[in-house]
Amino acid sequence: MAFKMNPGRGPMQRTGRGIPMSFQSPLNQSKDVMDGDKLPSYTEKTTTSKNSGGGSGSSTKSMTKSKVSASSKKKPTYKETYGDAQKKKYGSLEAYSAAGDAYNAGQKKKSTAKPVVESKKKSSSSTSSTTKSKTTTIGKDTKNQVKAKGVEKNANRRSKRNAEKQAALIKSKKDSTNMSNAKVKRYTKDGKIPLRKDVADRITAASNSYARRTAEPALGRDEATKAFPKGLGKGAGTEGGVFTEEDYK
Repeated sequence: MAFKMNPGRGPMQRTGRGIPMSFQSPLNQSKDVMDGDKLPSYTEKTTTSKNSGGGSGSSTKSMTKSKVSASSKKKPTYKETYGDAQKKKYGSLEAYSAAGDAYNAGQKKKSTAKPVVESKKKSSSSTSSTTKSKTTTIGKDTKNQVKAKGVEKNANRRSKRNAEKQAALIKSKKDSTNMSNAKVKRYTKDGKIPLRKDVADRITAASNSYARRTAEPALGRDEATKAFPKGLGKGAGTEGGVFTEEDYK
């Protein structure tokens, strides 16, 4: 079965687009649900409940007060108690009996039981709750503080790197200039004979080659070659390797 192949680069381009946020550098992760100026924290709640009272409703208690005769013996009849004193006071047995019945009826009415109602209302129970919250933070730096430190560190690194490159470039120019001046002095016998242009081109090329080797560790090959070109007649990256027509006379 035949199939077609596309030689060369595949269809997916390495543009860096569409990279998930979790795969990116923390410095580039701008979206976050957490506030960047706050420390992570959690809150603990403690609730205390207190009950008071003994229930609800009311109760009623009934009591009956009554008089009980001191003696449970059979009472004597009017005839048995009728004597001279009763006869003198009431005049006859019938009048004495009527007065006795009236008296006993009054005593019976007084001794009738009367219920006494005592009502005692019970207090209603109640519950009160108190909730205390305690918030504890975790860590010492917020997200924005960590990000700011990272950005600052990168800026410091770039600044230091640029300074180191400039220092390396200056040193390479100094070394190659010294080499160029030494060669010119030797070829012209310390200025006694004129400098030929072909000799000047070779001096420039040799000085640039030396400068590239010393600058490449700090600048990299491309930047070193740009600062100190290769080949004859390509120009000089050194102050001492720049010659004019006056040098050839």
